[in-house]
Amino acid sequence: VFADEQQPEDLEKYGHTFQFDGAASMNKWDATMSTIMVQSPTGTWIPVGHLLVSEECGDTVEAGLLKLREWAPRWQWHYCLIDDSSRERKGLRAALPGLRIYLCTVHSRRTMMKHLGKQPTSLEFLNRAMHRYTEPGCVEDVDRAINRATTNKAKTWIKKQYLPVWRRRMFGLFARQHSTWLMQNTATQAIEGAFHRDLGRHGRS
Repeated sequence: VFADEQQPEDLEKYGHTFQFDGAASMNKWDATMSTIMVQSPTGTWIPVGHLLVSEECGDTVEAGLLKLREWAPRWQWHYCLIDDSSRERKGLRAALPGLRIYLCTVHSRRTMMKHLGKQPTSLEFLNRAMHRYTEPGCVEDVDRAINRATTNKAKTWIKKQYLPVWRRRMFGLFARQHSTWLMQNTATQAIEGAFHRDLGRHGRS
């Protein structure tokens, strides 16, 4: 776990909402690096802490975040945007009780494509469900996706992923209406994807 002298202070100031994302093969030893990024009042994205591990799992994410909490004791977390990683969710929830987690729309779309690439109609309804601004509308489109799936395997996967309330509220934009930050920042890709890509290019050289 590492951060410079200023980063814990920035985490305390701006860490109410943040993005958390990991990238593999960040150096010649194939280490995984996860970064917390916050947004300053001027809109600038600021990295405020990093976890560098040989293998990412819920326990290593939790341990790294607990160390950042030690360095930033006045950090008050509320909302976090992540990719669709169960390891990151596990570590975040264990280290930051009460944190509300939301899923990156780009990664959610990729997950749908991976499992439903041969179910174009169901895929279309799930994409609509993700962008609905009301929960009843979201549920309606999830039901349509289930009904239009042509295999039991696809139906079961959709039910497991999108019918549970806790899962649906991480995935759907309807659950983010209370926060302009969450509505404006729906994906981790543009910020942390580019940041990690540039670091990885130098780290592997």
